[in-house]
Amino acid sequence: MILDFKAMVKGGDGSVVPFSLQIRAPRYDENRGYCCEIACPYLTDKNFLIFGVDEKQARELSYAFIGQRLADENVLLVDEEGHDVSVPNLVDD
Repeated sequence: MILDFKAMVKGGDGSVVPFSLQIRAPRYDENRGYCCEIACPYLTDKNFLIFGVDEKQARELSYAFIGQRLADENVLLVDEEGHDVSVPNLVDD
């Protein structure tokens, strides 16, 4: 697991719902290359597989994908006290 993040999503109407995001470490698939599996029930019940030419690119594209999806959804992430938070930055090994 390269990321296990929990927060809350604050809606424009003031509603607050749980948010969780998991990005699993890259694995190699003989037919398709390296991929990271992403679980984010707020976005969808199905997990995503994000592929790259190597482990580093699979990680980078996974973070970019999540960042774009959250931006598209106009999601405001907050902690339990209601303070704005962000998905932690990718840290290269």
